[in-house]
Formats: sequence, structure tokens, C-alpha cells
Amino acid sequence: MNWFAENPWPPALICLAAAGLAVGWAQSRSQARDRKLGFGGALVAILAALGIFPLERSIVTDRERIEGEVRQLVADFTAQDEDATLAHFSQGAVEWRKQVQLALKLVKVQGIDVKDLSVKLFGEGTGATSLFRANGRVTFSGMDAGHQPSRWKLTWQKEQGEWKIVDVVRLNPLKDEPMGILENRAQ
Repeated sequence: MNWFAENPWPPALICLAAAGLAVGWAQSRSQARDRKLGFGGALVAILAALGIFPLERSIVTDRERIEGEVRQLVADFTAQDEDATLAHFSQGAVEWRKQVQLALKLVKVQGIDVKDLSVKLFGEGTGATSLFRANGRVTFSGMDAGHQPSRWKLTWQKEQGEWKIVDVVRLNPLKDEPMGILENRAQ
């Protein structure tokens, strides 16, 4: 069901192919009743293809929820909203919550662009990892560091129906290897 809930094109194309087959079948028939049946089937398949798009938008999967959480986390951090940023982290991730508070005091970011966002679920849907790039202008301790690329891996855990961050790994954007959260990127 995930492929349908995350991408409406495959089922829509299947419906359109069925419509094409129904039209072909109807045109090959000599009886008016058979032609009506074929064209009616084609019409139903076309309407089903069109209905798939609003249906898909109404279904929000865990992957899509986490993608939204990542984007909101970046927006909250950019806005320097400590409470909203911390709300993305598990209460049990005490050290990470402290790191976030420190980072909000030291780092200011502008124009962050989230790219290459991917989410993988594990543990029968109770855990997930998200990988993404967050590139933008960074000011560190009041000094402009310019436009900086970064890559992040977040580990999520479902707690009381909500996705919360339990671990953070900053990755070198060039080598995809772990690096310190505030470490200067080595070329």
C-alpha cells in the first residue's frame, strides 16, 4: 500500500492503460451493447485515475510525516524557536536536547534549503532514519561563516503516536562520513 500512498502515478497509469484496453475492446465489437460496455468501462477507469490524486493527498504515511517533521525542525531552528525545536526531540534524548540549546545560542542560520531528503523505516514502523542536506548561510558566535553545506542523519522513534528524534549524526557533505556537530568541515 505504501507505493500507492506515496506516489499516485503508478495506479493512475494502470487505470489509464485499462481505459485504453477498454476502448480497444469496444472498437473491436460489432454489437452496440458491447461497445457501450467497453466505453463505459473506459470512462470508469479514467474517473478512477483522476480520483487517485486527491485520495493520495489525503493519505499521509509515516515517511511523509517524518519528511514534514524534518522540514519543520529546520524552520524552527532557523527561527531560533527553542521550544518548537526541542519539541522534535524525545524527552529521553537529554544530551541532544542540551546540544540543541547550545547550538541555538551559538549558531544562526538563514535561507536553509533542505535537499536529498530520504526516510527509511525500521523496527516494524516504530523507528526511522532520515538523511538530508541542509545548505544555507551560517553565523557562528556572531561571525559570518558564509554559505555552508551540511548533511545530517536523524534517528527517529515513535513515541505515543508522534515521531521524536533520539539521535543525531552530522555527516561530512563531501565524504558522507560522521563528523562532530560543530566541527569545521575538512575538504
